[in-house]
Amino acid sequence: MISMFQTNHGKNPSIAQNLFTLIETVIVSYFFYKTFSWRPARLLTAIAAVAFALFWLFMFIPAGTTAALVVCVTIESILIISLSIYYMYEQVLRSDILMVYVQPRFWVVIGFLFYAAGTFFLFLFVDSLDIAAQKEYHDIINSISLTLKSICLSVAMLMRNDNYVIKKL
Repeated sequence: MISMFQTNHGKNPSIAQNLFTLIETVIVSYFFYKTFSWRPARLLTAIAAVAFALFWLFMFIPAGTTAALVVCVTIESILIISLSIYYMYEQVLRSDILMVYVQPRFWVVIGFLFYAAGTFFLFLFVDSLDIAAQKEYHDIINSISLTLKSICLSVAMLMRNDNYVIKKL
């Protein structure tokens, strides 16, 4: 929203986009940190978030407010896709959960996965496209990915937060 406002008023939206990438990655990493049950996975998630923040800072200092950090967005997507896949793996290994899709957390992770996977190649190759193609592809791909993510997050918000863990006798 801030970057759209800045673009409409002739300002460079890169600082807002870059800060949003950092904040979003830290919040999503914290979500996965709280979601994972295996301690080494939680530790690796925290290390990955700190490493990303340091990498972001390393990229931001020379670029400043003049350029969007597309490399950081691509790395963020790789991180989110990896964490989402590990979440699915961890859920498959758990025998005490009858149906993983009845948990709101599952739909949040699926929403993250849809958006990160849907926009990964867009952000990876955005610098190689001309401005008109960037806008066209960004509008189409980003809109579809945002819609899928919003649907999944809406499903998560509408679900009851019952505990569907199988009780041991």
